[in-house]
Amino acid sequence: MIKTIIFDFDGTIVDSVNIKTEGFAELYNEYGNNTVKQVVKYHLLNGGVSRYDKIRYFQENILNRKVLEKEIKVLADKFSKLVIDKIVQCPYTKGSSEFISKNYHNYNFFVSTATPNNEIREIIKRRNLDKYFIDIYGSPESKVDHVRKIIAKNNYLIQEVLYIGDSESDKIAAESNGVNFIEFNSNYEESSLMKNDINILNDFSLLDDIINTFN
Repeated sequence: MIKTIIFDFDGTIVDSVNIKTEGFAELYNEYGNNTVKQVVKYHLLNGGVSRYDKIRYFQENILNRKVLEKEIKVLADKFSKLVIDKIVQCPYTKGSSEFISKNYHNYNFFVSTATPNNEIREIIKRRNLDKYFIDIYGSPESKVDHVRKIIAKNNYLIQEVLYIGDSESDKIAAESNGVNFIEFNSNYEESSLMKNDINILNDFSLLDDIINTFN
């Protein structure tokens, strides 16, 4: 029986993926269209990877520059300013808000995201969601470590834990810890993660029926 649900945030609870895509495009706009296209392509192919790792890749492999950690932090802070208010105001994915508000007493809810810790906590607080989650985990720790810590800290049984996310990093986090996984994908037919052994969700109003298949 599923008792604990770990949610990714961007693209799973809120429809914010395009906001971050536009943020990275703006961050590298001064280097021209070709650079922006490469940046956007890498970002979209590596959902769930922290912005620090993405910026490090952009600097090293697209701009061919020596990586300076101080510069990465400056760029990451600039990126945060470009996106944070927009993410606070962006719409929820279909049915997510209703499911969370109606069921937080029925499950143990957590968030696991590549967004930096302080930023995701601010976003969730400003969206008045903080009361629904037992804890919130962000970068620099990986999602694999988030799940491991949630299970160990609370002595959960892995068969009672479900991870819901929209990226390969979410699937890896679940599989590495032996927990159940559901892909959230509003474009069901275009799923890049779809396999015969995983479930796909495009509307949180349908989640109860999928959860019942695990019970």
